[in-house]
Amino acid sequence: VNELSANKITSDVLDTSRINLDGATITKDPTSDAIKIKDLGVDTLKIAGNAVTIPSSSVLPFDLALTTSYQDIVSITWTSTGAPTVVFVCVEWDGFGNQGGYVGSGQLKHGSTVVQTFSMSGSNNVTYRRTMMMNITPSIGVNTVTCTGKEDQSFANSIGVAATNTSIFLL
Repeated sequence: VNELSANKITSDVLDTSRINLDGATITKDPTSDAIKIKDLGVDTLKIAGNAVTIPSSSVLPFDLALTTSYQDIVSITWTSTGAPTVVFVCVEWDGFGNQGGYVGSGQLKHGSTVVQTFSMSGSNNVTYRRTMMMNITPSIGVNTVTCTGKEDQSFANSIGVAATNTSIFLL
């Protein structure tokens, strides 16, 4: 049959390798069992069991000396669907300068809202690491998560706090 014209086709199985709908094609990928749809437009898509995750990350590209006022260390901005999101933050701080110790404070913020606070203290030239997690339900649209930090107290003059290897990862 070269052409079929019908209002309805009833069958248990319609067996074909390609469907052409006015130039938009549905084909089976020959290397897998995946179905490929060219130029798909979807109004509503339902995927079982939260089967789609979109990981994003941001890493501090250089050591950052902290001041006595909160400053942004690392942040990540994404466009959210409104789905619950898990945020992981790994913070590394180190003291620098003369011998002694330091104390610093930090915040994890979703937008302008402080979700968690933390403090880190230690000895000069010893790296301290803290890993934190927070669950958020972001609004639909553009969202930002930021890790901030500041130096609270130096135990000796000329000692500072530096953020190093700090990163944010979210799902």
